[in-house]
Amino acid sequence: PPRIECRRQRQMCIRDRLTPDEIVSELLKGLDILEAEQRGPERHRSMRAVFDSTWQSLARPLRSIFAGLSVFRGGFTREGAQQVTGASLMHLSDLAGKSLIQFDRQRNRYTLHEMLRHYGMERLAEAPDVEAEVRRKHAVYYCGIAQARGEELRGPRQMEAIAVLERDAENLRLAWRWAIEHRAWPLLKQAMDALGTFYEWQGRFQEGQLAFHLAVDALRSHEDGDMRLLLGQALAWQSVFEHLLGSNLQADELIDEALDILCVESVDDAELLETSAFAWLRRGIQAYNRNTEAARSGFERSLVLYQRIDNGWGIAQSLRGLGQVHVDDGEYAEAAVQFREAIELLRDVGDRRSEAQILHHLATSQWFAGEHAESMQLARRSHRLDAELGDRVGLAW
Repeated sequence: PPRIECRRQRQMCIRDRLTPDEIVSELLKGLDILEAEQRGPERHRSMRAVFDSTWQSLARPLRSIFAGLSVFRGGFTREGAQQVTGASLMHLSDLAGKSLIQFDRQRNRYTLHEMLRHYGMERLAEAPDVEAEVRRKHAVYYCGIAQARGEELRGPRQMEAIAVLERDAENLRLAWRWAIEHRAWPLLKQAMDALGTFYEWQGRFQEGQLAFHLAVDALRSHEDGDMRLLLGQALAWQSVFEHLLGSNLQADELIDEALDILCVESVDDAELLETSAFAWLRRGIQAYNRNTEAARSGFERSLVLYQRIDNGWGIAQSLRGLGQVHVDDGEYAEAAVQFREAIELLRDVGDRRSEAQILHHLATSQWFAGEHAESMQLARRSHRLDAELGDRVGLAW
């Protein structure tokens, strides 16, 4: 039919004049690029007109909910939709029935087509106060998700936690950016350790580097005492990703600055002691292979602090570091004692990923000690555990 042929010619014209990147850029600016140059009813002239027609058919509550759902990235759960926009199951069913959202039964997750999401964003922007509140609720919800799941990353539910965080990686990134831009420091504090651990675990090193660079820059402008401690924590995490990306000098400067801020060994606050212990642990890790004595000192300081707060996971990580120093010094028996103690602690807390890593270190120490048969058994145990966890870096080692 002429109408369809006109639309096809219009699309071919767009393809001839613009590169794919330019088409994407135009779509991000709005939907008007899709207008068809033709006569006939307005609803046939553009995708915007089709969306407008559907929008007008929605009851007011559904309009508000649909617009609010545009703040999500990469999909959302029913609980997320309810917490952020107030959507009920009936509201979501109505929107799905009108093909404005889709429900993936296998993933138990809703998605919004990108063109519809952009349309919803435009409608949401028509009410700035409403938009601001929806974005605030989105940040609060996902920073809370990060905190809850982050605590599970070091325990028996770590695989479930990492899967949830991976599915919502885009929402987490958006919530983190909102918290930084709006100086919502309690939200940053909630999400910081979880986001850092998630990015490190998943190999999202550049993403982690950027996330903590932005946080550090924002926190540097505040001299409040509580914010200084949060800055120290953010600096320690930024150093993690600089180190992983090979920027050792930058990582050293960052961890030194963090430790200057986190000189809290004399206090009794468990949270502050844990943050300081983590910074000393990072000092040991970053000095390892370059300065044995600095590495040993970092691991010893972190061990003392983790022991003060009876943090089994942290004690195990410090013992792991000291065991690696012993291996480098040729002290294989001492290394094996510390690795075995660390493994027992990790089994108590349920961190199978760290257990697999330390089994690898123990296998190495036993190989150098001449215990080749035991070393191979330990290596195979580590390999099986990495395979179960899907830890590709562990499998490679």
